[in-house]
Amino acid sequence: MNKLMLSGLMIFFILAFSIKGEAQRFKGGVVVGANFNQIDGDDLIGFHQIGFQGGLKVYTIFTERWEMGLSILYSQQGSKAAATDYSSSYDKLKFNLVEVPVLLHFNEWKFKLGTGFSYARLINYTTIDITGTDISALQDYNSNIFTFIVETSLMTNEHLSFNLRWSKSLSNLQGNSDNGKFLSRVIGLRAIYLF
Repeated sequence: MNKLMLSGLMIFFILAFSIKGEAQRFKGGVVVGANFNQIDGDDLIGFHQIGFQGGLKVYTIFTERWEMGLSILYSQQGSKAAATDYSSSYDKLKFNLVEVPVLLHFNEWKFKLGTGFSYARLINYTTIDITGTDISALQDYNSNIFTFIVETSLMTNEHLSFNLRWSKSLSNLQGNSDNGKFLSRVIGLRAIYLF
């Protein structure tokens, strides 16, 4: 798996930094932002777990209005109890992922609308119960996660845009379905800088 990820990163970097030769067909840039997370099924309510998201992005331009976006992102997801929430056996769930979203984008004036899917690979996780004990070793989570994404961006100039993204996992985060179903929902606020 590490060789596959390394090969994918190398191809991504080659594409991202060769855009000058194909300036009319490709754009590349960096993505930095925050995820506001919630997991359906863990009995924790609200988007209290905040995580980092950052990485690289490449667009393939089809026409003036249509383009395809591919990213490689480090993403933190999970959920966290509110200060007064005692309804769950969990206090905090935190997932660190490598995510590869592929989205189709429509451009209109200064706005960009996009939708697509993402594949994420779980790097590691932390699970804290309501007593504050780390029970990560007792948990089994799915290493492969597929997600549906909808997003919009406001382009302030040809290089900088601000992005609002909503996503929901299509696959169960629980490794054992007998333990119930965990579905991640994420609201992302990000800045994208294109070279």
